[in-house]
Amino acid sequence: MKIVIVDDHPVVRKGLKTILEENGYNICGEAEDGNTAVKTVADTEPDLVIVDIELKGNVNGIELIAALKTRFNRLPILVMSMDDGTLYAERSIQAGAKGYVTKAEASDNIINAIETVMSGKLFLSRSISDKTSRFKSSFV
Repeated sequence: MKIVIVDDHPVVRKGLKTILEENGYNICGEAEDGNTAVKTVADTEPDLVIVDIELKGNVNGIELIAALKTRFNRLPILVMSMDDGTLYAERSIQAGAKGYVTKAEASDNIINAIETVMSGKLFLSRSISDKTSRFKSSFV
């Protein structure tokens, strides 16, 4: 499986790349901003994109998700963010993401999140899904 990682912090990209490669995934591209992400996705044709909410430049992760879904409709997108509130998770899912994992939980849940999203199901970090039943019932 080919994955593109979009995060504005090089150390996060490197750490995530290491974890994923150790689990047999191929990181085919990386980007720190929305414009580079769209070009990278077009050039590499990944099976999955992992996107952070906060990015360099004038496009945030939610806007990037919407742009990617417009151009690459069937491309699964997983959000990995430090924000554990339901607002960004809900906006991400509404924009077209298929999952939301918090960075605090990522090392334990990232592989599970990827497998869940790639199987066509919605994945939400426990810290997100436990916060409100309204949110869970809206998207599950």
